Amino acid sequence: MSGSLIVLVVLAVLPVVLVLAFAGCGLNAVGTYVPPAQTGQPPGQQPAQPPSGPGTGTPATPPTAPVQYHDAVLADKPLVYWRLDEASGTTAKDSGTAKIDGTYAGGVTLGQIGALEPKDPDKVAAFDGKNGVMTVAYNMLLNPPAAASFSLECWIKPGGDPTGGGWQPTQFVAASRDAAGGKNFGFELVVIRDPDPNPRVLARIGDGVNPFQEVSVALPVGAEQTAWRHVVMSYIATAKTLTLWVTSVTDLKTNMSAPSSGVAYQPNPVNPFRVAAGGGGSPTGFFAGSVDEFALYNPALPDSRVRPHFDASR
Repeated sequence: MSGSLIVLVVLAVLPVVLVLAFAGCGLNAVGTYVPPAQTGQPPGQQPAQPPSGPGTGTPATPPTAPVQYHDAVLADKPLVYWRLDEASGTTAKDSGTAKIDGTYAGGVTLGQIGALEPKDPDKVAAFDGKNGVMTVAYNMLLNPPAAASFSLECWIKPGGDPTGGGWQPTQFVAASRDAAGGKNFGFELVVIRDPDPNPRVLARIGDGVNPFQEVSVALPVGAEQTAWRHVVMSYIATAKTLTLWVTSVTDLKTNMSAPSSGVAYQPNPVNPFRVAAGGGGSPTGFFAGSVDEFALYNPALPDSRVRPHFDASR
């Protein structure tokens, strides 16, 4: 074949080679190169992602774990956090920052079904309403100073028989108080139970001069009164306000007291901190039912965190 003929054959084949070399590539209207992966894709649509998971050679993306209630509490750094989930013994372990353990005594039954079921296989302490209590010896950390803001948070499930003998309609969920001559120091979280005509949850603050000042949220009369409830009381020292939130697992509604105004506070100077009982030097007003996930915050739990804590339990 002559040299001139070879040149003609090469020139004839070259366009075909170039077309094949760019097969799968595209040119836009102005001749700009478009990568193959984007050719034919509608505007703004990403190419399909390769499969992942078993059998594909690509690890699957792990699902996001649900937020657990105890993680939400710990994220807000409670001073003390008694989960009250022990199965045996007499020690209530503190999971908060202070590590102040408490002691069970009297009619306390451990290892019962807790407030966080079924999401969290939480256990709980049940108190008999006669002499069951969890006590912590006097500690300044559990009695914030007058200029401090603080919150109490817990779950309650009232129990017992209001028609039975020896029933006490005024029962204490928690208390750190001292009283003398009608002057009250410290704070209390109280439940007024059936057959009282106005069952309710009370948050009380003492200023060392006057009787306790209080705010309240009503409880229903009858069986629904014994449902689990998330309870938070907060005292804000700068505004001198006391507020109470109560949320029921039955209807998921949060009821809030009208924040009080001009409430002063002076700490309990000498007496123990108690869960499921009140009183000063000696326990009184024992709570009948279960108390779970008890936390004390200093500084106070922000208002905006009250409902998210409840939501993390469901």
